[in-house]
Parts: sequence; C-alpha cells; structure tokens
Amino acid sequence: MSINPVATKLLKFLADEYSDEFDCYGFAGIMAGAKLKDRAVVRRACRLLARKGLARYERCLWSDGGEPRGAGYGATKAGVEAATTLSG
Repeated sequence: MSINPVATKLLKFLADEYSDEFDCYGFAGIMAGAKLKDRAVVRRACRLLARKGLARYERCLWSDGGEPRGAGYGATKAGVEAATTLSG
C-alpha cells in the first residue's frame, strides 16, 4: 500500500496510541503527537487514511471528566497492522 509521507507519519502516531480504551485524537492532538504543523494537511491525511480503512472517524470524543471534546480520528486494527510495514 502506498501513502504519502505525512499520512505515514500520522498513521504511525495513531497506531502507537491504539488501545481498547482511548485511541482517538482531535486534529490538535494529532498535530502535536505526530509533530506536524499544517492543520489542512493533517485533515487531508486523516481523511485519506479513513478512506483506505486505516483510520476511523469518531464524531464525539469525551474527556476523562465526561465533557464533550469534539471529533477526531483513531487507527483501525488494519491501520495498526499496516503501520508496522511502512517505512518513513
């Protein structure tokens, strides 16, 4: 599978954070964790990964205190497996 370098970096971050309890991040969290600065580029990369089945969109994320925190993306199991084979 071929994806661009930004999507590769983003997928590796999401795959590293994958767990059964908490594994989705908003764009700000993804940008900080993957060390990317352009929100529009991160947004496009997230959508690309979701179209390929490597990430999933969650429309409502919650804080530990039970407050709504907006939407975000997390890796799928297929994304976690794919991240182990990607270079970059």
